[in-house]
Amino acid sequence: MDDTNIVSEALVNGGFFVGRTWLRYLVVCGGAFLLFWVAFAKRLKHRRCQQTIPERRIQWIELKNSLLGVIFFMIPSVLATPLYLSGHIKLILDPSATSPWMIALSFVLFIIGADTWFYWTHRAMHDSRVYRFTHELHHISVQPSPLAGYAFSVFEGFVLGLYLPLVLLFVPINRVMLWVFVFWFSFLEAYVHLGFEILPRWVARNPISKYLGTAVFHDMHHENGAYNFGVYFTWWDRMMGTIHPDYTQRYEQVTEHPLAWRPEPEAEAPAAST
Repeated sequence: MDDTNIVSEALVNGGFFVGRTWLRYLVVCGGAFLLFWVAFAKRLKHRRCQQTIPERRIQWIELKNSLLGVIFFMIPSVLATPLYLSGHIKLILDPSATSPWMIALSFVLFIIGADTWFYWTHRAMHDSRVYRFTHELHHISVQPSPLAGYAFSVFEGFVLGLYLPLVLLFVPINRVMLWVFVFWFSFLEAYVHLGFEILPRWVARNPISKYLGTAVFHDMHHENGAYNFGVYFTWWDRMMGTIHPDYTQRYEQVTEHPLAWRPEPEAEAPAAST
């Protein structure tokens, strides 16, 4: 295949990649925003990670930056098109070529690897020498909404998006697993930036579920960028001593009442006797 065809193929693939990701972002992250920040904002205010409400203009900025961030995030996959066409990237296209158990196992391992990639690259981008042009844009949202899910700078989007083609250079992956992952990734980005905690109160202390990343966990990172660098899991932060010391207490404060809790109506004061 000549260079012209390779460039054309890359541009076509890039258009499809960006278009599909925009659609997922608008449906999943946009839908979560409308559900929690508009339709049920008052009904679920007892589960807000932070009680103050950001200016609406911040959420417009989140939307704009995420739509651009999708493009930056997809650049590595587009640039990897020649490697795919030349056979260096081996994506398994036949769903039946891989057993369901192997697809499930590869999904788990892929997520563990993605969490490791995110923790260390994310933590590196908080270095004061590079923070301004790598990660500062994402922290415009001190109180994030789901619209901030893909709000990446050019550098950050590229680095995060690099994980997928790097893995595919060394490990053949079934396309079904990637389909599952991209949808899971969209839902996770919406959840950790939700601004509301929807998981039950016991999650933060359970010996297994305490290692899951939560909306409260990531929200605290937006409040204080010195802690909670992980996103899918908390184990790297726990091992490296970067978990916020008040995380468990804050999580339990936010989840003090069940998600469906309704406060008791205040009793009317008795009429004064004359």
